[in-house]
Amino acid sequence: TDHYQPVHDSLRYFIPKMPPGSAIVNDDYGSAFFPGAKKAWDEVCQDKGVAFDVFDTGQAATISASWQNVKAL
Repeated sequence: TDHYQPVHDSLRYFIPKMPPGSAIVNDDYGSAFFPGAKKAWDEVCQDKGVAFDVFDTGQAATISASWQNVKAL
């Protein structure tokens, strides 16, 4: 299963709607089984200037304070 489109669409939908202090976690970011999840996350975050961290566990996360000024996608 390719996770590209669901991750892409979810980020585009949720980023402008998240209240301050909210988090988005991508559990499949580092998974070799779902490379589309990383690709979509990287594209949307780079396009919109959303900062995120990648953990040793392979997960990625962003806190809404890092993208409070992001306009609607």
